[in-house]
Amino acid sequence: MNFEIKHIDQIKRQLIVTLDKETYNKDYQKALTKFSRNVQISGFRKGKAPISTVLRLYGDRVSNFYLDEYTNVYYQKGLLETNANPVSKGNIGDINIKTDGDSVFIYEFETLPEGYEYEYKDLEVVFKPIEYSEEMLDQTINQILKNNAEEIPFEENQALELGDKVTVYDILNEKELEPFILDQELIVKNPDPAIKRIDANQLVGLKLKDGFTLDKDECFQIEKAFKIIIPELNEETAKILGHESVEALKNSLKENIEKDISTKNKNQSNLAISKAFGERNINNILIPEDYLIRIGKRMLMQHFRGQIDPEKFDGFEDKFLLEIADSQKPSIIWELVFERIAKDHNIAVSEDEFDEEITQLALLYSVSADDFKKNYANSLEDIKEEFLSRKVLDFIRPFCNFVESASTEEIQIVEDKPCDTTDCGDCPKHCNQREDDIEKADFEVIKTIPEEEPAPKKRVRKKATIEKTSENQNTTEDSIPAPKKKRQSKKSKE
Repeated sequence: MNFEIKHIDQIKRQLIVTLDKETYNKDYQKALTKFSRNVQISGFRKGKAPISTVLRLYGDRVSNFYLDEYTNVYYQKGLLETNANPVSKGNIGDINIKTDGDSVFIYEFETLPEGYEYEYKDLEVVFKPIEYSEEMLDQTINQILKNNAEEIPFEENQALELGDKVTVYDILNEKELEPFILDQELIVKNPDPAIKRIDANQLVGLKLKDGFTLDKDECFQIEKAFKIIIPELNEETAKILGHESVEALKNSLKENIEKDISTKNKNQSNLAISKAFGERNINNILIPEDYLIRIGKRMLMQHFRGQIDPEKFDGFEDKFLLEIADSQKPSIIWELVFERIAKDHNIAVSEDEFDEEITQLALLYSVSADDFKKNYANSLEDIKEEFLSRKVLDFIRPFCNFVESASTEEIQIVEDKPCDTTDCGDCPKHCNQREDDIEKADFEVIKTIPEEEPAPKKRVRKKATIEKTSENQNTTEDSIPAPKKKRQSKKSKE
């Protein structure tokens, strides 16, 4: 057997499998024998009819049975021999069987892009950096003072005022709710749906054990209350907080705020650069549709982790998943291309740099570098790739033109109202087809994808895992599925 990979374009590939006459005849005879065991022909016991009779009566069915048995076998073997990494379902392009010579099986599939050109110079990057202000310092100081406030329990006849800390008892459900501050802005942000509906002014003037209602059947009672005494900002308070003076406290806080701003600006500008790069190259770099569908499904699963049965994600239409992935297409392009840029420009992460990165990450989690490596052993490769991505972004940064808003000619104003068509293709957020998909899914379409957690986590692997599949074995999501089979073969006899 001989295997050859032919590149059609950036993503399309052909696997050409050539069978010599001996291999074909051997496999065909195996298929014929297996087929014959299950054939019932009049005048013969089941499976005992002569091979010549089976071929005379069922020749075409034997040929199709042979294809069913061996088409995927040749495909899987060809992938392994050529180290191909399909990210799409394989299809059979052509089969040409010869009993007197070499037979050829041609398979078609898609991989991640190769052989593309990319552009990174003169990128217009929309990014507005955060700037330090005295208001930030004041807010930080106020929060620190609140965190160090003294809580004085209420006396029996003391009336509630705005700013007091309150705990209420839910009489109907017989449970005590989490304590909250009597401040309407904070109340509406409270995660407890019962507390969220409380009107702060409704509780002003109430005393311990007084009751109040939200709805006719929802009764509550003031269980506990505390007067919050926020300390003044003075020299004594500064010393309690570990600083020699108020001025020293402010200088220390300002330095920390500026460091935090610098880190946030760097991270956000990196995201902006990768997005600008993806938008610039969106027409230069092809991405297989099947790969985008898998990304869309994975994004859904991450967004609704723990909220929806994973099996339900298999019920979404491919078009719906593609729309989700398309919203993140520039970022996907960056993830696929940054390693190529690193290779082209000799950008790498040295061992010393990686050790320093691990040391800094270990400090964030208050563990030693060795313990961090043990705890996140399966993520070290991904951490290194993320580090490499940042180095490539640093390489591109000098070639970027940072602006606070997009160029006028690039801004498109879309009227925010539903269209009348079933699927116009231009406003998937509003078209009726999208609404039908949402109704079937029983939840809202993802508007945004949450930012990554600070803890290290596995990156989406770029290459599919090749798994051999047995006769009755199903492939996993990331395994290479069996190619679609043609039901007829071409035979030419000498």
